Amino acid sequence: RSRDALPGLAGWTAADVAPVRLRSRWDRSDPRDPRYVVLATVEGPFESWSRTLRPGPEDRWLAIAVNRYGDDNDPRAMLQVRVDGATVGEVEVPSWRDEWGPNPILVPVDPEWRERELEVELVLLPAKPGESFVRWRGVEFVEHPPHLIRVFDEQLDFPRSLRDGDGTATVTLEDSSRGASALVVTPAWRGRAELDGLSADVRERPRIGEFRYLRFAWRKNGGKQIGLQVAHDGEFGVQREDVRPRVVRERTGGFQARRFQNRDRRGLEVGYRYDASAAPPKDRRALRLDKKPPEDWRVVTRDLYADFGEFELTGFAFEALDGEAAYFDEVYLARKGADFVEIDRPAKPPTPPEFARWEVDPWRFHDVLSGVAPGFASREIGGGAILLHEYRGRRNVLRTFGPEHQRPCVLRTARVLPKSKRVRLVAEVARDDSEEWKLEVLVNGDRRFSEVVGRQSKKDEAGWSRFEIDLTEFAGQPVDLTVRQQRHNDRRAQAYWSKLRIESE
Repeated sequence: RSRDALPGLAGWTAADVAPVRLRSRWDRSDPRDPRYVVLATVEGPFESWSRTLRPGPEDRWLAIAVNRYGDDNDPRAMLQVRVDGATVGEVEVPSWRDEWGPNPILVPVDPEWRERELEVELVLLPAKPGESFVRWRGVEFVEHPPHLIRVFDEQLDFPRSLRDGDGTATVTLEDSSRGASALVVTPAWRGRAELDGLSADVRERPRIGEFRYLRFAWRKNGGKQIGLQVAHDGEFGVQREDVRPRVVRERTGGFQARRFQNRDRRGLEVGYRYDASAAPPKDRRALRLDKKPPEDWRVVTRDLYADFGEFELTGFAFEALDGEAAYFDEVYLARKGADFVEIDRPAKPPTPPEFARWEVDPWRFHDVLSGVAPGFASREIGGGAILLHEYRGRRNVLRTFGPEHQRPCVLRTARVLPKSKRVRLVAEVARDDSEEWKLEVLVNGDRRFSEVVGRQSKKDEAGWSRFEIDLTEFAGQPVDLTVRQQRHNDRRAQAYWSKLRIESE
């Protein structure tokens, strides 16, 4: 019955591979809403839960909200994700380290998954069975990350969502803060962007799906005014006569004093508007960020709750007002300020011609591993997962090395081994002539095999070594099977894999 007491996995079916043990925790991360939460651990090598899900045509992520509460010294847990029986990837269950908790794990949706029934399986592998407790909060396909919304960044059709303007709004490919395009609005024009059915709740302590921070970039050609206004609770501007309009400058004592006033009136007094200007706005409401518009691109990050209090954000207005034109780019909402780091990640460089496939995203490693090591996943491989066209006379060879000098490359699978007379793990591997490395195999955390792939290894004429690790004693049992590429003689060597798979007779 313990499996039915996990609200985050309601509707999921457990595989009954290992017992699940529960315990309660008094969670005070939100002092306004303390509560008991249910944690679960597995008393075995792994347990899995499965369910049939159907992603929508616009869904881009599978969001998995799961966390643990311990620090780095407490037992950790790993999570593997499978779709239609194929292992998609592996990730460490994140720890709750601040008052808001970690963001959900995001698994990219393959285009082939959309609009069809999928068998999704979540596999929990505890570092210490019976001690690695996690909290399941929910699993769902989503259109955007629940902690980061792209309002405008590279959408060429964005002006179609704007209305209520006398000038023009276009996307230019000749000037941008980042990327290839930016939004251009002309004077006397006030464009309003609705967030297509999305209600973004701004909160002091945002939970998953709520937000607090805004990032945007802007600049102005000529003129003395530029503005960015947010719609609050379905309307732009302020219609209440009992609220005194104010223009508050950021670098004044009055701005600091606003942090301590009634949070419900912060946004009303300044009209939920940011501007850079020396002239007063028409309705005399604005939170002034500078005395004049920036001529060059300026990236602005704002704490919406500190500026306007709690409200429902339902749109944006991009205001040029005078001069030649106003430019806007990189408009995002985030749950935490640190979440904006995700949009600044550099793009992957072009794939070298000697690589048949190269993936740097761990959730794309399965595209490289599936042909060589079916069912195996890796959380991190130094330099990414690389599939070579050819090495030592063999085609489609996996090349790996550890992510750091002291850390091995790890390939892992969790499964119930077939009930056969003989079960073995077969590894066909090679090395560079000047390097040696160590192959290790662990079953349920215990080392079962260790061999140096080096000069003394038995190999064929092309330099390939074949190792067979007997797993017959575990036939019919659930196992956490870990394969490591360890450094040898304190050198970080590259390993080459032609085959890594479980065979039975």
